[in-house]
Amino acid sequence: MANEKITLSVTKREVTGKKVKELRVKGLVPGVIYGAKIEPVLVQTELLPLIKVIKAAGTHTPIEINVEGGDKHTAIIKEVVRAVTKTTPIHIEFQAVSADQIVRTEVPIRVIDEEESQAKKLGLLFMQSLEEIEVKAKPADLPEFLAVSAKELAKHDDKLLVSNIAVPEGVEILIEDIDTPVLTVADPSVLAAKSEAEDQKDEAETAEVAANDAEATAPAETEKTE
Repeated sequence: MANEKITLSVTKREVTGKKVKELRVKGLVPGVIYGAKIEPVLVQTELLPLIKVIKAAGTHTPIEINVEGGDKHTAIIKEVVRAVTKTTPIHIEFQAVSADQIVRTEVPIRVIDEEESQAKKLGLLFMQSLEEIEVKAKPADLPEFLAVSAKELAKHDDKLLVSNIAVPEGVEILIEDIDTPVLTVADPSVLAAKSEAEDQKDEAETAEVAANDAEATAPAETEKTE
């Protein structure tokens, strides 16, 4: 988790329903703070500071929310609703959490030590198939990311699995199959050969279908009568 505390100032919101459009015109984003130990609080906050907080915290790093009037809540971002054609947030939900509460959320997976691997030195490709994973932990233990080392990767089809991820104390990964691949090494020449073989197979199948169609639609010969 990042050492610097992430904070956001909000004010309580009275505008609801279709009228929240008026807030967005003013550069404000409506939201709500809820949790097991508090009554839901309707809030609003300025757009630009919120964008910075979303980028810094994601959906896994706790935020200290300062509500106008003196209330404070430690919370994580549960959902960001964005405009259909833009990335601009138009509504946000925060889940308030206590220090001893176990939180379930998703955190990014970061591959490290790539440059030290033999695979990278040989110019092989790293294809990451799992970008984030669900974990549970107390807010103070939630990591900014989970690291998995690529140092031992050497050849085509070598893999990093969930079981290879370094899991900090106090954090539990929530996945049934720890042999799920996170990253696979691929040789570009092998991929090219496989792609060419598949293209040739597709061309052959297409030619066969076309030949069968032509045969099926050809006019039948009739016997001549005298």
